[in-house]
Amino acid sequence: MSSTLHPAPQTGPRFRAFTPHDLDGLLQLVRVPAAERLVLRAVSSVLPFRTNTYVVDELIDWSAVPDDPIFRLTFPQTGMRPRPTSAQWPTFCPRTRPGPRSSAPRTRSG
Repeated sequence: MSSTLHPAPQTGPRFRAFTPHDLDGLLQLVRVPAAERLVLRAVSSVLPFRTNTYVVDELIDWSAVPDDPIFRLTFPQTGMRPRPTSAQWPTFCPRTRPGPRSSAPRTRSG
């Protein structure tokens, strides 16, 4: 078993896990619009995403994506998460998440 993106070595079948880091490469197998890819990446940054070569190569009918049931069960979907309010966005974006020092105003020592 090997993924079309990541062929397995010739020594035999190996397990290969796909994570959010591999999401763009997997979605290039089919014609998923860029806007939908962006949404899938955003959802995968909040919800767990992990699959393997058997699911990618044997179970998903890539010609039927995004309606394939195994694809819908495995890959993050837009409806899996309620739409956050603007007050909730900082909890989803690590760069804007307030840290322990951000609550107190900074002063210059001089």
